[in-house]
Amino acid sequence: MLDRAGFSPGEIDGRRGRNFVRALTAFQRTHSLQSSGELDDATWSVLSGRAGGQQPLISYEITPEDVAGPFVDAIPADLMKQAELDALGYTSPLEMLAEKFHVNPRLLEQTNRDATFRRAGERILVPNIAAIDPLAPLPGSRLDARIVVARSTSALTVEDASGYLLFHA
Repeated sequence: MLDRAGFSPGEIDGRRGRNFVRALTAFQRTHSLQSSGELDDATWSVLSGRAGGQQPLISYEITPEDVAGPFVDAIPADLMKQAELDALGYTSPLEMLAEKFHVNPRLLEQTNRDATFRRAGERILVPNIAAIDPLAPLPGSRLDARIVVARSTSALTVEDASGYLLFHA
């Protein structure tokens, strides 16, 4: 839901890591909530509303394009060797689907224990990340924006003219 609301916690892995706490704290600060980094009732209520009131997980039907590839056998860990490749592809439909939904492949497998991730028509549960456009102006906001990159918090934010945070990563 943070991802959908424009406060990216990075790859969704189901764990309470540093990126999650930073994204949640930025969301809380932006919405005048207690900046605790804890997912309390008040934060959940505002987050649900800002994220369009939609469920955090949705059912997704794997398409023929999802399983068609092309897939590669392996991607070298060395960045210089990666640069020599024609393209950085995926090693499997699972890896491609995980990237598509901003989720760690292991969490996607844990959430869908019976899935093969290799058959078109197979239904899986995925994070509902595409519900809203986080850069869409909110009612009363102006299109003028300011981009802020902060080294101290490792964050990039986009604020509208009134200082309202539109995006945080």
